[in-house]
Amino acid sequence: MNIQTTASTGEGPDHTRPLVLVVDDEEPIRRALERHLDKLGYDVIATGDGDQAIELARSRRPAIILSDIYMPGMDGHTLLANLNRIGALSAVVLMSGQGELDDAISALREGAVDYMKKPWTAEGLAAVLGRAMGLAGALRELAGSAALGRALAAGDRDRDGQGPGETAPVPDVAALIETLAALPSAELPFAEVAKALTVPPAIDAAASGQAWASAQAAALRQAFPIHTAGLETLANRIWRFSVARAIAMQELAEIADAELELPAPEYFQAGLLLDVGASYLLAAADRALAQGSGQVGDPVKLLAKVTAHHASVSAHLLRRWNLPASLEELAAEHHQAGDSARGRRAAEPLWCAAELGGAMAVRVTGFGDPTGDRLLSSDRLARCAYTLGVGDSSLRRLTSALTERANEIWSAAG
Repeated sequence: MNIQTTASTGEGPDHTRPLVLVVDDEEPIRRALERHLDKLGYDVIATGDGDQAIELARSRRPAIILSDIYMPGMDGHTLLANLNRIGALSAVVLMSGQGELDDAISALREGAVDYMKKPWTAEGLAAVLGRAMGLAGALRELAGSAALGRALAAGDRDRDGQGPGETAPVPDVAALIETLAALPSAELPFAEVAKALTVPPAIDAAASGQAWASAQAAALRQAFPIHTAGLETLANRIWRFSVARAIAMQELAEIADAELELPAPEYFQAGLLLDVGASYLLAAADRALAQGSGQVGDPVKLLAKVTAHHASVSAHLLRRWNLPASLEELAAEHHQAGDSARGRRAAEPLWCAAELGGAMAVRVTGFGDPTGDRLLSSDRLARCAYTLGVGDSSLRRLTSALTERANEIWSAAG
């Protein structure tokens, strides 16, 4: 059994270093990752075999699994499917030396939390692991909520004198998300959340400044309250990313070529609401859990459903709020990575601001878009900057200034 181990990997009371399972058929890659991960503060177990990886995931319960895609025998996609099948709560990151965009998209759609291209940089590896740890914590919190819900349900049956199977099963909230996603915009029930906005915050032609932006961001957060541990973690990451993207899009509109005459407040609102569907779906799941009308059966499946359907639900909400068709279309398609889709948008300022704003939000937040990939090439981003008439020096200054603004808004909202 070819398993390599570095540092302590026990799960005793003094164990504080997260455990990472590395799966790669090339021993030099495994050794290099072990050294880098150890320096970053992680314990490591490593194997070059997919079947062994599944057993290690089952027995050692690593926080993160870092797996190559192209391996003999069981490849990374198959490994990911098997990990999902056994209910592993590890955050899975797939990596490849080929750097194909299709690999990244497939990995994320199949349930991986991130994708990493080889060779990696120390900074890039640290960023990927940081994002993965945040989602790993959320998945485990959700798993704890699921276990508690099952225990309480069993206790209720015992108190009522009913045995197993005598009450209707509580549906998985992932099924609720599927149902909501299938509804047309006119039928999307706002009652599914405790305090949904009837209309989005109004845009004032003279709106500007930090106080206005903070009020908009706070209104979005208050509209979709989340109380379930795990769901709250995910919702907060989505909100923080949306705020950072909104600020970036507003600033881009303000420094863009004056001939474009871009409405900065509307660009801020666009960045804030692109992922509003994810907030809506998580709030609907939270409400079902609070009312006892749903339970978390599989946290990984729940997260995958939100990722898969949030864009269409965002578009439904924007249509329900009578926002411009251009924003609705952007919300529906902003995660589509195909060259044809983005090629059609190359000259559209709103689309370009969203792409550049998303890339800036990654730098400001320190994690990737929680609702999907934003794996854009430097050439694509450069074309967007050209469309907006924004130079490299302006982008560098802007990215630096965004962090301070975002921190102020995050802090103001609590």
